[in-house]
Amino acid sequence: MKVLIVLVVILASWCSVTFGAESLQQCNKKFESSMRKCFRRWWDFKSYKDLNHLRNTCMKKESCKRKAKKCLIKELKGKEYINCPLQQTYIKSVDRMVT
Repeated sequence: MKVLIVLVVILASWCSVTFGAESLQQCNKKFESSMRKCFRRWWDFKSYKDLNHLRNTCMKKESCKRKAKKCLIKELKGKEYINCPLQQTYIKSVDRMVT
């Protein structure tokens, strides 16, 4: 009987870790996509090496920074983020962006 209880606990733990990680992975992909969209300066068609380079370039311009913050908060409050466990954390983080 003890072995059965241990197996059930292990199975439940494994399922929560596996499916929770998958959910976080999907949310992180959505967040990365939203960041790319919001940090892009529409008048600048350069290709950027990576997301960090894109973000850093945008953060150097006050107008881009302001627009990116508004865009990200709007995106994060959208329907596609409702099931993301880190939605509120993302919003608070973006809200701290200096404008």
